[in-house]
Amino acid sequence: SAVALYIEKLDREFDLMLITEYFDESLLLLRKLMCWSFGDILYITQNARTNNSDPKSFSEELKNKIRKWNVADSSLYKHFNQTLWKKIAEYGPDFQRDLVYFRGMKAGLHKTCVSQSIGKKIHGKMKVAYEVLPNSSEYCTLMSDKKKVFRNSGKDKWE
Repeated sequence: SAVALYIEKLDREFDLMLITEYFDESLLLLRKLMCWSFGDILYITQNARTNNSDPKSFSEELKNKIRKWNVADSSLYKHFNQTLWKKIAEYGPDFQRDLVYFRGMKAGLHKTCVSQSIGKKIHGKMKVAYEVLPNSSEYCTLMSDKKKVFRNSGKDKWE
């Protein structure tokens, strides 16, 4: 019951929880909530899992054990995953169109900025990383820099 009460508290305090498995969908909801443009949520994927490390390949027995061991985490995830899909339904029929448009923008950015995807071992797990095209624009370099933090310096100028 303590977990359920805490989840209710979080639900009241936060307007939106992003779900990493549905990151693009979550970003579209955030874009709408914050009245942002598609460009404000555009990104180049960094350190994504490779297919051979996909948890979908885990056995049902292992998945059930993990859920049992992490009952609080599982409850939190289940609640906010359901909330995400409810908000997507409330977004309306434009959601799928916007998702296709946004993913097209991401693909264009990837084609413009990234030369190749490479497998890298990070913390013992295979991850996908990208190399920026030689002679790329400053925008591409900034978008692919994991260490760069953007902040608004006022008058809608981002540094």
